[in-house]
Amino acid sequence: TRPSMVSSASVHLATNLGDEWEYTETDPVLNPGIYQLLNADVKAHQNVQYKLRIALSSEEVYESGWEALPSVQTPAMSEIYFTENDVQAYVMELGKEVIKTIKGIAVNIDLPENDKGSPIYYRWKYTPMWIYQAPLSRSVILPGYRCWATDDNYLKDYTLQKDIAGSYRKELVFIPTVRNAKIFEDLSVLVTQHSLTEPHYYFWKEMQEQPLGGVIIDSPPFNLKTNLVSLNGDKRVVGYFGVVSEQAKRWYFNTKDLSYNVPN
Repeated sequence: TRPSMVSSASVHLATNLGDEWEYTETDPVLNPGIYQLLNADVKAHQNVQYKLRIALSSEEVYESGWEALPSVQTPAMSEIYFTENDVQAYVMELGKEVIKTIKGIAVNIDLPENDKGSPIYYRWKYTPMWIYQAPLSRSVILPGYRCWATDDNYLKDYTLQKDIAGSYRKELVFIPTVRNAKIFEDLSVLVTQHSLTEPHYYFWKEMQEQPLGGVIIDSPPFNLKTNLVSLNGDKRVVGYFGVVSEQAKRWYFNTKDLSYNVPN
């Protein structure tokens, strides 16, 4: 069962100061249900509260609670780097599950010192991009046989951290290096860091801990503390409207940076 996207909705962002902006459904024909705030001047400000309101064509109306930026200022995002690492993992071999050593790299970030006296709640997400070179294009002069590719299902997980003191290394994601076609030419990953409020952080933590099936969730998540409610019905809403402090860095990797050779 696939979820059905909702088209032709009216989506508004409001502040406690009386400002209001409307989201635009960017491609209702080919990619319905994706709404974006196209006003580039809109950004979240400290000490301002925000609320999301969604009205469907069926006259159902949903609304979030008032949300604001985290009260603790987030330090500047550190550089992204890797360390060589081997992990033990279950793999299928001849129809049986066995434990094998997987060679790879751990992608890390150093968390700066937190002297604010309050926790900082981090969430990192990843947008990878790699080069695919057509295998025979090197043997003949053929332009246009190189692709820059991405995949929503690669590095799709996110990483969370409740930080109290800082000044330590945090592993973000593990990437296998052997028989990984995505690293043979060049790999880069846009690492987006969000600083969250405490309730927003625990929403994502509970979501991460939900029992999952195969490719999609077998049943809707349960007992999640959401901040969205139905104003004119009793339908349950799963989701969270968050206001975050965002930073991002693009990390670049080439197999020449490894201490060992990875055959293509």
